[in-house]
Amino acid sequence: MHFAELAAHADLGSAARCNVAGRACRAAGEHTRSHDWYERGFKIAKSGERRALINTAVRSLLGLGRLLQVQGRPHEAARYFKKAVKRSTRRDRRALAAEANHDLFAVLAELGQYPMALVHARGAVDFYGPKHPRFPYAAHDFAFLLIRCLYFRPALELLQMLPRYFTRPEEAALVWSTQAWAAAASGERERFLVAEERTVRAIGPATEYSAPAMTHLAEAARATGEWERAERYAQAAADAAREWGDTGTERESRELLQAIRMRQQGAATLNPKEAELAELVQTYKARLRRWKGPTPGARPPPAR
Repeated sequence: MHFAELAAHADLGSAARCNVAGRACRAAGEHTRSHDWYERGFKIAKSGERRALINTAVRSLLGLGRLLQVQGRPHEAARYFKKAVKRSTRRDRRALAAEANHDLFAVLAELGQYPMALVHARGAVDFYGPKHPRFPYAAHDFAFLLIRCLYFRPALELLQMLPRYFTRPEEAALVWSTQAWAAAASGERERFLVAEERTVRAIGPATEYSAPAMTHLAEAARATGEWERAERYAQAAADAAREWGDTGTERESRELLQAIRMRQQGAATLNPKEAELAELVQTYKARLRRWKGPTPGARPPPAR
């Protein structure tokens, strides 16, 4: 973090270095400094007309949105992601438009705004190219959206395609945990148990994925009516989120823990039109089969 900030201070006119400093501060839990660097990077970049500066401006917006998510401010995060969608689409930056739509539909799914989330899930799959390294991540997040829409079996089918694309253990843990949730909710107990075991085996030390993975296992256990098991996972999720400094996930985990202790079933939602969802599911599956990008675990996705 300190080296990133020194580099940014040494070249205060560089929007890219401001973004790097913002990202480093966010990772270190220095959220106020992270916000300041991203804001500075955006102000510098938006004043430029060159392609690199336009791209950097969008990355600043994406970075600010992600920071707000970590701080537990998803509504504000969504506003930044919407700005990123608008700016990248207007300037025909397809790769960035894909990432912006992806981040936006993921946060809208968290907010329960499913119809709009599906609009941007469509935008993401339309803009992502066949070699973009983030597409498997988008497929995972779309499967999470399907779970939120109570479309469990198609989510499970999509999730079963994903593990081979994720070689880093912490990311594999998240993918397996989401599969465990979809399997449990689909009544596929054996698949739930296998996915649960692989999640626990891969989870390792606390990372940004640990708390969400534990939350998904808690939801899976709740779906099967195994309340004590669900409570253990929800408590582990809250502890991991606190250790990582993810305020939003910690709050959600504690709310889930309280609901589990009160023996509340998962909240039901209205299913979107199944025909529309089925077509979009097939689009994601077909695109995933044709994907030719690097294995996501082989290198991190574009950072912001």
